[in-house]
Amino acid sequence: MNILDMANSFEKHICDKADLLKIPIGATLELLPLCNMNCKMCYVRMSYEDVISQGGLLTKENWFTLLDSAKDAGTLFLLLSGGEPLFHPDFKEIYSKAKSMGFVVSVNTNGTLMNKEWADFFVLDCPRRLNISIYGASNKTYELLCDNPKGFDQFDTGIQLLKERNIPIKLSCSLTPQNYDDLEKMILYAQKNDLPIEVASYMFPFHRKDNSVLKSENRLTLEQETNARILYEKMIYGEQFTDKAYASVYCNTFDVELPSKAPNSGFTCRSGSSTYWINWKGEMIPCGMMNHPKVNTLDKSIQESFQVMKEEISKIKRADTCYLCKKEYICQICTAATLAETGKLDGVSEHHCKACDLYLEKLQQYLDEHQIKVKEEN
Repeated sequence: MNILDMANSFEKHICDKADLLKIPIGATLELLPLCNMNCKMCYVRMSYEDVISQGGLLTKENWFTLLDSAKDAGTLFLLLSGGEPLFHPDFKEIYSKAKSMGFVVSVNTNGTLMNKEWADFFVLDCPRRLNISIYGASNKTYELLCDNPKGFDQFDTGIQLLKERNIPIKLSCSLTPQNYDDLEKMILYAQKNDLPIEVASYMFPFHRKDNSVLKSENRLTLEQETNARILYEKMIYGEQFTDKAYASVYCNTFDVELPSKAPNSGFTCRSGSSTYWINWKGEMIPCGMMNHPKVNTLDKSIQESFQVMKEEISKIKRADTCYLCKKEYICQICTAATLAETGKLDGVSEHHCKACDLYLEKLQQYLDEHQIKVKEEN
């Protein structure tokens, strides 16, 4: 979930300035890799024994020190994540400390731990937003995907408690073979509850978790991935989906003069430019899906760590095949996905190339079914 996703116009302006000046304005703090659920596609979850064997969790004092350092570096926006951050024994103190320091704080959570006590806590000091994962539309799906046979009921109870208290919520959905058939129901649930929803039909291989580029059996086929992307766009864009489909096919069919490209940088997002991620060990990484470049923030200040990471990121370039590709505007590739798919930062992901081709093919089919012919404009 994007740290700056709900920024207002003024905040977007200062974020753009931070991007130009390379000021680390946004951070995700991964408080722990522990969770009350066990989702099959999770790239970060560990057992308590594994955490202890790797040195244990940072103390709340460690996080307080990092918050002080982040503030000194110019960080304004914080996203508290996990694992399941509400599972952290010191979450309330860390959250309250960040809020008292003036940070704009959002939280990622699966929502299943949300009860009246938690909801009342967030009312007293409201976050910018709670990003809540939805993993299915029934308890059966939650059991299949997350090993939680009561998961949907717990999730829904939490949603209603938060809505009653007018706490801002956004739903996020990660699609796998286990919940693929629930997609339309999950989107309808969001619409019924008047909540925004973001759907990710592409799942990363477990590169960060085990340094393997082997594909996970818990992600969709290309056909399912593309169908899900189009269904989601149809439901979100409504009548404007036809215009989006036309524009996508048009730009791929004819030579279109697009805005001038920025120099070939390995990162097309804000990672390493104005945002960073600190994992549960206190290591700064560009984003949650990568292990490198990595800097230990327990030895250096946030400003010093960000400078080191920024210099490392500046050396990364995308493959010319990707940088010059005319399908770039519809491709869901990023540096982290490239690394996960190919094992190289400058690789070319065959998965994403095929996904783009299939996506355009299905958009063309949609236009044909509606007797809409794509014509070159004079």
